Amino acid sequence: MSDIRMDKRMAPAVRSRRFGGLGAMIAAVALLAGGCESPLDTEIPEIVTPENLEGPEAIPTLVQGAFGDFSLAYTGAPAQQQGIVLVTGLFTDEFIHSGTFNTRNEIDTREIDVRNAQMILVFRNLQRARRAAEKTADFIEANADDPTADSRLSRMYNLAGLSYVLIGESFCSGVPFSLASEDGTFEFGEPTTTAGIYDLALARFESARATAATAGSSEDEYLADLGTARVLLDRGDYVGAAAAAATVPTEFVFHLDHSINSLRQENGIFNLNAVFERWSVGSNEGVNGIDFLSNGGVMDIRVPWIRSGGTDVGFDRATPQRDLLKYPGRDKASIVATGVEARLIEAEVALWSGDDATWLAALNNLRDNVADLLTRDHLDALRDNFGIEGSDVQLSPLSDPGTPASRVDLHFSERAFWLYATAQRLSDLRRLVREYGRTAESVFPTGAYFKGGLYGPDVNLIVPFDEQNNPNFESCLDRGA
Repeated sequence: MSDIRMDKRMAPAVRSRRFGGLGAMIAAVALLAGGCESPLDTEIPEIVTPENLEGPEAIPTLVQGAFGDFSLAYTGAPAQQQGIVLVTGLFTDEFIHSGTFNTRNEIDTREIDVRNAQMILVFRNLQRARRAAEKTADFIEANADDPTADSRLSRMYNLAGLSYVLIGESFCSGVPFSLASEDGTFEFGEPTTTAGIYDLALARFESARATAATAGSSEDEYLADLGTARVLLDRGDYVGAAAAAATVPTEFVFHLDHSINSLRQENGIFNLNAVFERWSVGSNEGVNGIDFLSNGGVMDIRVPWIRSGGTDVGFDRATPQRDLLKYPGRDKASIVATGVEARLIEAEVALWSGDDATWLAALNNLRDNVADLLTRDHLDALRDNFGIEGSDVQLSPLSDPGTPASRVDLHFSERAFWLYATAQRLSDLRRLVREYGRTAESVFPTGAYFKGGLYGPDVNLIVPFDEQNNPNFESCLDRGA
């Protein structure tokens, strides 16, 4: 393992130019899907005026705003704005807390108080992201020259669907979804079960698929199909999940682009890990955690990391600070969905059906092609920090561990490394409890916490206290996995 580390003083300076205006819908940030001809190729206005928000000319601004809201909810941005990737990573075993906030210690120890201020921010941002996408979709429907042929409409439905997925996978059952109308009225939502949340996600993906088909946007069809497969896997519909995943090419990648134009546009995962040093890459956390630092005795190239001289510590001045190189800069893209996930879903379905040979072959096929499946930023980080050229990037083949339980362990370990820092790990641990009969204390971090005290019993995130302003809501309906 190399002791090379990025000097945080050399990180790109934040430019002073900021964008804002008219609430969450007008967050001006251009975030594109990898490999797509972007619907967001538009000049960002310096000032958003009322006439910019009327008719077809307003669509680019609103689309930009919806992407900005989703990015903030997903990756976060400034030091106080962690996204769902970091929160679920801290709640599970992907990251450990190298900061000082007690509210983040609560997340790391799986014992979150309903008044936790960090959870209030995360919950609000996810709700804003799904509502911004839905409102923008409604606006496109009403104002586009031909909404059925407008790929921006399918993209908004996909963002809404992904927002519901992230809420359903991460939070307890009973999340309300309130609506703010253009006339200023507010409709409080009723608590929605996890199954109901997944229904909402599936409906959005179906709308995205239908529009993408007529608009000729294969990328959005793939994203809708992969979102559908993810939800069906969450629900234990293995046959349906495999069928939906089968349409998605292995090389498909949907990512969010980031920029140093403003704090809101930066990659918040990189910021809170490598710049502000509040998150550190995890290793064997709480008895059950995976060793993300040394898989089989050497660094796994799917989760590359660095530490300065073996002595660097986090913001708390005590926790070993290990910086993730999967997203190696403030302006580097963050991954939301990939074709690798589709192949992992198919592999799990083969494992579930007892076809162990097909399952193992599917995992090894991904490993055989690892150099082609990592992003350019990822490969550049391996080259720049460890001298590993793309032609040298490889993983050794896996062998059948021999028992049903050990095969499940191996499969979820492979998912953990391939899908690291993409907000998938919490859903996987919950699914191990629901679908595979594991106990929570056998899959989540447990026992003595490294900063003192014990891990708690939570297996999902709690709906925060300020939602109790909603007269329809009292508390989570179910805190189980």
